[in-house]
Amino acid sequence: MKNYVFAIWCICLITALSCSKEQQAPTVNRVETFIPFAPNYVLNYTNVYAEIMRLDIKFSEKVLRQTVIESGHYTSHNCLERNNIFGYKGGVKDSSNKEGYAIYDNWMESVAAYKRWQEKRLTDNCVDYYQFLIDNKYHEGGEDYEKKCDGVRLVIVKK
Repeated sequence: MKNYVFAIWCICLITALSCSKEQQAPTVNRVETFIPFAPNYVLNYTNVYAEIMRLDIKFSEKVLRQTVIESGHYTSHNCLERNNIFGYKGGVKDSSNKEGYAIYDNWMESVAAYKRWQEKRLTDNCVDYYQFLIDNKYHEGGEDYEKKCDGVRLVIVKK
């Protein structure tokens, strides 16, 4: 009987001591967030796709292919000098911008403009995105545009 009482007393003591210990805070993993206009946010396929995904632009892979075609693989004058990776017009026409291309402070603003354009026009029942682009007079490439875009080979690794 003494052993039984002693065992219960030990269990109670251990329980009391473990409860009285200060509880440690759970480990928190630090998550670095994207800073929209960081100077090192370089224009490349990976970063453009990340921005497209961050903004939740629909048909993301086709849109990424559009940026490649419209910007000449991010090397065109329009892309490099105006930060316009979609070939948007709507800027002031002058001697240096005869076509009136839109000018952005950085390429991410161009992606944000595309998101706004898409939100105004795209419906939930869209299944053929290239037909949607034709219907909304997005490009002047005709039937060839889909072939050009689909001809851009991408390897997208989703984690």
